[in-house]
Amino acid sequence: MQRLTENDGKGNWSLKGLPWEELSPGKELTAETCQLIYGALCKLKDLEDAGLHPKSAEAIDWLYLQKCREVNELRKKTKWIPVEKRMPEKEYDTVLCVTDKNYYFVAVYNKECGFRTGDIYAEGEVIEWMPLSELYRTERGDEGWPISSKKTKTEQ
Repeated sequence: MQRLTENDGKGNWSLKGLPWEELSPGKELTAETCQLIYGALCKLKDLEDAGLHPKSAEAIDWLYLQKCREVNELRKKTKWIPVEKRMPEKEYDTVLCVTDKNYYFVAVYNKECGFRTGDIYAEGEVIEWMPLSELYRTERGDEGWPISSKKTKTEQ
């Protein structure tokens, strides 16, 4: 939404496109002035209908700041890590890799053997890696595809 107000640079606020002097006592309200006032009132009504008021803006700013912090934490966790900087710390770790030939693949890293891809052919040398997100766990605690917790007629 565009601003409805503007500052004249001297600290005086007015409705955008409507100088404060136009609203002085004794001034005739033109059709254009009435349209600008009505438009601002409609925007104010929309904000109030949505349950927003000046305190809401503070709450929205605070929530936005919290979400920005969360995003930054996620970025730290999902950042590509150059192999020159460090390697995975676990003895065996499944990670996402990228090679100098721009191939992306999932590999198991072993401190003794390095990155192993299994049957996947990946051209080039691994230059960066990142940890995978946590495995999906079903309601039963299984890893892998979700399994419905509802029993079929034959299981009942």
